[in-house]
Amino acid sequence: MERLWGLLRGPLKSPEVVLMPDFYLDHFVRFEGELEVFLGSLREMAERGGGNFPMTAQAIMRGGNAANTAAALLKLGGRPYLVAKANELGLWFLKRRSELEGPELRGVKATEAQSMTVALELRYGGRLINLMINDPGPVRDFGPSDLDEGDVEAMKRADFVCVLNWAQNSRGTELIQEVFGLVKREGVGKTFLDTGDPSAKRDEIKALLKGAVGRGLVDIWSMNENEAKWYSSAMGFRADDASCFDMGKFMHEELGVIVDLHTSDFSSTHGPDGDWMVDSLPVSPLRKTGAGDAWNAADILGHSMRLDPELRLALSNAAASYYISNEEGRHASAGDLRAFLEGFLEKM
Repeated sequence: MERLWGLLRGPLKSPEVVLMPDFYLDHFVRFEGELEVFLGSLREMAERGGGNFPMTAQAIMRGGNAANTAAALLKLGGRPYLVAKANELGLWFLKRRSELEGPELRGVKATEAQSMTVALELRYGGRLINLMINDPGPVRDFGPSDLDEGDVEAMKRADFVCVLNWAQNSRGTELIQEVFGLVKREGVGKTFLDTGDPSAKRDEIKALLKGAVGRGLVDIWSMNENEAKWYSSAMGFRADDASCFDMGKFMHEELGVIVDLHTSDFSSTHGPDGDWMVDSLPVSPLRKTGAGDAWNAADILGHSMRLDPELRLALSNAAASYYISNEEGRHASAGDLRAFLEGFLEKM
């Protein structure tokens, strides 16, 4: 932690990062209670023919893995270029109510549909969980034909090119093949993948592994514990009694790709520098949604700075912990993280 605090005293690198393809309008609904209580209240209300159900808090926020990661990167000093689609309301929201500004939005195209999500946050077994009810909208079939000349030029010069949310894109594998193939042929940067929850596309997992990840198109593959179970299992790994750490190690050995894992308890990385693990910071989470996006932004920054694995994981954990425990749900700047870590150092 002291090494990370020292790192944050100086300037961080400012990588140029292209991210695609999702921007959502997220409607967050918070219920301060357990799932069973919530379901019981809904059932009672339905039995009396309907009614009003007041919640603790609601908010409309910027959503989508690409848009959220872009905002987190910008706050840390990166130079994101968001490639996505939005309707009139979504464009207004991006320009007026998000942390993203003009230069970062050059790759956002106007469309009639808008990707939208209702995110219900409540507790299950004493643990904060989020239940996502979404309409992918234009993300559902975002493919190579949705990229323009400006996007292509940005991908060629970028330090990192990221394809996210494959799980909700019917053309996701095609997009990865085209975009990452272009970067490998004509670009100078690294490729970064985070598919999101693949459970709805379980029948396409092997095609993704064979047609994209296994072809050497992916440099860094970021995933959470649930995703690690899906992918390692599809590759023949018996995950019944194995840890997430072992899954990450197995996938790197089989595919050659750097596997970066983030869980609520720890994060790990598995690559040519070996296998490393760093425990998560002990914070009281105020939200669940978006933690992975904050983690990915710092992970990309750490890779761009060529930090050693342990320091990079510590940076990523700190960014995610700051975000989920911040009362306003804001992403951290380097200064924010430094002040955040000082609180932990004082207790040591």
